[in-house]
Amino acid sequence: QKEYGEENVLVVNMNDDQTTTVKKFLNLVGTDMLPPAEYPWEELEDFDAAYQNKAYEGRSSAYTSFPLEMKLLEEYYSTYNEDLAELLGEYFPLEWNVEL
Repeated sequence: QKEYGEENVLVVNMNDDQTTTVKKFLNLVGTDMLPPAEYPWEELEDFDAAYQNKAYEGRSSAYTSFPLEMKLLEEYYSTYNEDLAELLGEYFPLEWNVEL
């Protein structure tokens, strides 16, 4: 934040729909670079499938396979996630501390 300026940093909630995320990105880089009317909104669903790891079972599977490690990670990152949530004025980083 200090090096780049708060107005030049974007942290997205990966649980947001893709349209919301893309709109946030376009607002950050400036709509003169790619006007929203020119963005291929109808292709967003295709991008999701193309870049998705089909073998990934979701974060909840890590709690089953590696319960101790996940607990250690939660404890380690909880303070950082709280600081990030406060800085962003958003709740979603706090959700990273919770088993799904």
